[in-house]
Formats: sequence, structure tokens, C-alpha cells
Amino acid sequence: MKKALLISGVGFALVSCGNAFCDCDVYEDDYSWDGFQYQLNNSALTVEDTCVDPGVLDSTTAGGGNTPSYLTVMRAECP
Repeated sequence: MKKALLISGVGFALVSCGNAFCDCDVYEDDYSWDGFQYQLNNSALTVEDTCVDPGVLDSTTAGGGNTPSYLTVMRAECP
């Protein structure tokens, strides 16, 4: 997992250098489905002061059924 985060961080730094927002932080949020809605389990800062647009960068789901049990969201926050 740490290796994936490192690769992700280096990728964000290299790909996004031409962007005007270069003070953004990237977070990974982990959610689980409680039967009614997704509940936030954990939020971790993965990349600081990078050049990306604010908002959701990526999301993945895991688990079976009509509503996946787990949701992971990569998002960027910019001041």
C-alpha cells in the first residue's frame, strides 16, 4: 500500500506541473456501506502541495451486491 501511495504521489507531482493550483493536498477517503449510506471510516493525506484541480480525482468500489460494501475516494483540496 505504501508503495502504491508513493507511486501515486510521484505521478501527481510529474503529471500536474503545468496547473495553476500548486498548493493542493490530495486525500484518500475510505467509506463503508452501513445499509443506508456510506460512512467515512478513514481519511488520510497522501500528497501535499501538488498541482492538481480541486475535486474528486478517482474512486473505486469493492464488495458484492447491488451496492458495493466499500468505497475509496481520492480527492484534492485547494486553498
